[in-house]
Amino acid sequence: MSHFVDIGSLKEKVFILNNLALSGELFSTSYFIGVSEFQKHYSDLDYHHFTKSIVSNYAIELAVKLRNASELLQENKISYINDKNILCYGAGKQAGSENEEHDLFYICNKIIHAKKFRIDTVGSAKYKVNFMWWNGYLTLAGTMAGKQQTPWEFFFSIQSWCESAIIFINSCETSLSTINMQSEDRAVYS
Repeated sequence: MSHFVDIGSLKEKVFILNNLALSGELFSTSYFIGVSEFQKHYSDLDYHHFTKSIVSNYAIELAVKLRNASELLQENKISYINDKNILCYGAGKQAGSENEEHDLFYICNKIIHAKKFRIDTVGSAKYKVNFMWWNGYLTLAGTMAGKQQTPWEFFFSIQSWCESAIIFINSCETSLSTINMQSEDRAVYS
C-alpha cells in the first residue's frame, strides 16, 4: 500500500493556495505593501517571505501528494481526469517561445524538480502609490535529466493549476476513499 491520501487536506491546501493567488491585490492595498511609510503590520519583506513560504511549501506538498494519488490510481487501474489546460509561458532563455498547454502532472513534476522557484510580483498604475503583490504566477526553472542537461524555464498561473487539481481530486475522490479504506494496514486495526 502506498501512502494514505488525505483528500480533505488536499482540498484545503488547494483552497488556501488558490485564495492566496487571488487575494494579493486586496491584501497589498489594505496593508500598504510596497509603500513603506504607510505600512501596517506587514513590511514588504514580511509579505514576500510569508507569501513565498506558503506558496512554495503548499505547492511542493500538493505536487508530491497529487502525483502519489495518481500513481495509486494507476496501480489500481482506475481512470481519472488530468486536463491539459494550464497555459505555460516561456521565461528566461525560453522567453518569447511558443506558449504551451500542459497538464496537472507535468506541472507537478516541474514543481518537484525545479531548481528555481519564484513568485512573481506586480503593481498597478491605477494606484497613486507603488503597491506590490503576488500576481498568482510562478516561475519555475531547472534542467532536463540526461547527458545534455537542457535548461527549461516557464511561468504559469497557480490558479489554473489549482483548478486542475480540484478537477482531478473531484474525479477520483470516491476511488481514493475506497482505496484508503481497503489498505492492508488499516484492515489490521479494524
